[in-house]
Amino acid sequence: MVSLFWSDLGDIGQVVMTLGIGLVTFGIAIISDIKKSQEGIANPFFW
Repeated sequence: MVSLFWSDLGDIGQVVMTLGIGLVTFGIAIISDIKKSQEGIANPFFW
């Protein structure tokens, strides 16, 4: 069912998958940064 859904979407499905993986990777990087830095806990969006 899922594979049929993705094959129907074609290129759009691949773009969505790539963006989703990118967002997850970005989120993990932010979380690990926050855990490493006390400033990150106080202000998670401070770069």
